[in-house]
Amino acid sequence: MPAEDNQIVHVIEINSDKDIIRARKIVRALTIELGFGKLDQAKITTVVSELARNIFLFAHCGVINAMSVERACKIGISLSAVDNGPGIGEIQRALRPYTSSSNGLGVGLPGVRNIMDEFSIKSSECGTEISTVKWLEKYG
Repeated sequence: MPAEDNQIVHVIEINSDKDIIRARKIVRALTIELGFGKLDQAKITTVVSELARNIFLFAHCGVINAMSVERACKIGISLSAVDNGPGIGEIQRALRPYTSSSNGLGVGLPGVRNIMDEFSIKSSECGTEISTVKWLEKYG
């Protein structure tokens, strides 16, 4: 889908742990520019950290797409994570709280789904795409 004239778009390659930090900085700046409050800024930055970390740990490389979106009287941020890794074998299991495949706390994808307003996941043995949106109501 082509970007609209006023849409802000960032394509962030994830190939190393340093790219996770870079993704966090870019997304935090975008949340500030869009007018999200500090709590939502922190939550959305946490989401991009989780998505980028999953790319790095499980697929070793991929892309985070971050962009501003507008629908009706709302603006928001869209984050998608795309990789060509081995895929998620059991998506429903991965979305259960406290289930971890990386010896972490297991709050990753369920937390992403809970923080964001929209969440979808497609996965196969050829890769995974996770798409999310967080909305901010326009005021005035």
